[in-house]
Amino acid sequence: MPINRYEDEGVANYWNSKYEQSYHPYLHGRQKKVLDLISQLELPKGSKCLELGCGGGQNAVEYLNKGLEVHGIDSSEELLKTAHELTLKESNLSFSNVDLNQEMPFEDESFDLVVVVGTLQYLMEPSTCIKDVARILKPGGYFIVCQRNALSFNVLRRPLSFLSCLLSQEGFEWGGRPVSTSIGTSVKGTKEVLIKRMVKFSNLKRWLSMAGLETVSVQGYTPDFSFSPKLFRLLDKFLTSIPGLYRFSHVVLALGKKSIRDS
Repeated sequence: MPINRYEDEGVANYWNSKYEQSYHPYLHGRQKKVLDLISQLELPKGSKCLELGCGGGQNAVEYLNKGLEVHGIDSSEELLKTAHELTLKESNLSFSNVDLNQEMPFEDESFDLVVVVGTLQYLMEPSTCIKDVARILKPGGYFIVCQRNALSFNVLRRPLSFLSCLLSQEGFEWGGRPVSTSIGTSVKGTKEVLIKRMVKFSNLKRWLSMAGLETVSVQGYTPDFSFSPKLFRLLDKFLTSIPGLYRFSHVVLALGKKSIRDS
């Protein structure tokens, strides 16, 4: 019988293997979209960037190459061991162990840019985390979110989940995956499980607004590489090309901004 990776490995080893094996093209495709958006912002060199859920630091190095001073946070000590090795080669790059389900240990108005890629869905209360992001952003600072979309037509493979998501204000739980982690966990029987909450794009816009952040842009994105059946990938690409239907695309890329206070 094949080993259940979620049961027998911690989340750190799981994500390490994703980067090292076939999942990497999918992650790289999402990251390229984020990097393109950062380039469009034309932030001054040395601007302070915070990455939420930095993992082993692969993305943080790319932000560093954009001329930013980067700090990454993650709750996985194992992944951070890999990340800390990068600091031996790079200046203006640092990492720390932070539980994103708690208030972040940073002063108000500390960062020019906060980036989160594919992490919100693992948090117990994503909206609370976004409020904390607004607190630590400087006036005029930006918040980039790249997130799988709960209302993607990919989810039609699970029609009951798709229907419940259409009818509810929130997203839905994709399912419990037993892992050893403190992020987004709950108790299911006697096992600790990772709850993956798919997030609707409408929730994302609402959470940004509740946090006092302006939604500058929202765009759909269909990865060139995906584990979804070809029919769903083609449908995704078609929907992404039509204005207003990006809300059904596989991935949503959103840009929020903190207003500049009047002097």
